[in-house]
Amino acid sequence: MMEPSKDIQKELAETAPFLARLSESKKSGFQVPEHYFEQLSAGVLEQVALIPKPQPVSHATEKAPWYSTFLRLRWVGGLAAILLGLVVSMYVFNPSTSDEQLIEITALEATQYLNDHLDDFETALMVQEGLLVPTETLELDERAVQQYLEQNIDDIDVATLESLL
Repeated sequence: MMEPSKDIQKELAETAPFLARLSESKKSGFQVPEHYFEQLSAGVLEQVALIPKPQPVSHATEKAPWYSTFLRLRWVGGLAAILLGLVVSMYVFNPSTSDEQLIEITALEATQYLNDHLDDFETALMVQEGLLVPTETLELDERAVQQYLEQNIDDIDVATLESLL
């Protein structure tokens, strides 16, 4: 029996002769020029020496604007975003009726609106706030009411009688 490496070499030669020749020569297929690594560091240093050096800038004569310190700070951006959010939310979530809109409504229009929508408002609350002046109450004589009811008892339905009591 042959050695395993010889069997592999023989099989490789049969299936891929080009690869078999490469493995026989023991070369990787890549070559580096002679003395490349000895000359590499000197070549890099020469290329670096050719790069022009920047001229130093004197900052002593230039004065930075007063706001430049604030612009460099990150928290200023965050603070500005928070303030902007607060201002926008005040207008969005707290809409208020401007005085100009209320000035355009006349007293006559307000009175007409109240008269048209009187059922929507609580009378006691309006009297308490001074928006409605109570009219004088009509005082009736009990004997006159009794006499009226006796005369008209047949014309009044039961529901109305219960509401009067």
